[in-house]
Amino acid sequence: MSETKPKKKVLFVDDSTEFLQIFSQAMEAHSRGEWEIYTATNAGKALSILEEHPIHLAVVDVQMPLIDGMQLLKLIGNKQPNLPKAVLTGFPNPDDRTASLANGADLYLEKPTAPEGMETIFYTLNELARVESEEGFQGTIRRVGLHDILQMECLGRSSAILEVFNKDTRGEIFIKNGAIIHAQAKELSGQEAFYRLLSIMGGGFKLKPFVAPPRITITISWEHLLMESARLRDETDLLSKEEEDARNGVSSVVQPVIPLRLPKLKPAALKKEPVQITEMAVFSLKGAVLYEWQCPDVELRKRILEFVTEKSTQLAQNMHCGRLDLLEMQSGKNRMVAQLQADAGIYVAISGNPANS
Repeated sequence: MSETKPKKKVLFVDDSTEFLQIFSQAMEAHSRGEWEIYTATNAGKALSILEEHPIHLAVVDVQMPLIDGMQLLKLIGNKQPNLPKAVLTGFPNPDDRTASLANGADLYLEKPTAPEGMETIFYTLNELARVESEEGFQGTIRRVGLHDILQMECLGRSSAILEVFNKDTRGEIFIKNGAIIHAQAKELSGQEAFYRLLSIMGGGFKLKPFVAPPRITITISWEHLLMESARLRDETDLLSKEEEDARNGVSSVVQPVIPLRLPKLKPAALKKEPVQITEMAVFSLKGAVLYEWQCPDVELRKRILEFVTEKSTQLAQNMHCGRLDLLEMQSGKNRMVAQLQADAGIYVAISGNPANS
């Protein structure tokens, strides 16, 4: 006997009972029994329904008395941050659209005035209703989805707000013309808030239109911020493993994270031609890309680190010595450094004149 497919629970909020009745009947007919529809004529009723039922999609009108659609979107977002939300309005305008998306709406739609419009709205909303809340950050398994999003936004010199949330924490990272200028999370702000947001798990993130922050609290480069957040996460993982081993009665020696050591240049050489990092990539022990910046061929860099790892293991076995942890190659003014850490591999390309170093 085949299992009955569970219905999608959809909430429509509009102060017009006449529109709610017509619209609900049309959506139910188009869903062919796959939707279970709830209706509310005000924000209080809508929030009550959200408390009592596991709603999969909320569709909100903008023009409502007392608490309007914008305010309701905020309230819904605070209670259920991963719930897909759409705005359905009879009076669309660009300002409302921008405000709706900024307040958490995934779609901004105009109310249909003809039967064929009802069908188009249904299929659009049905696609949005397919979105399921998943454990972990949206669109990633590697835990570095936020790093990827931030890197793309910064390299593209975009302006946006990255909202990050889980059941315990909610905050925002402000990006202006490719620079991270502010972050806030509860009582934290600046770099402290940024590192806190990039450390959370089991939540979600959403890009929103840029709005100027109350103040600028971050002035260092986004590359430095991402590298530091990766370092902090590695330290946290090592401490967690050590604590777990202690609880399980396992005696183990956890190798510390080895800092990347680059050859030092004399002040004169630095002054004449400063050294610059031109590309960087960080890989996990299984070959997953944890961080990448300006690498023209990431796969080649990974193969270089795999080769160095293999040869260092052979050297350690044949010569009965410790493992190789850093290899540096030089060609003219350019250098490449491959470093093998306890839990990651790092590839860095450097330009500059190391003469007299």
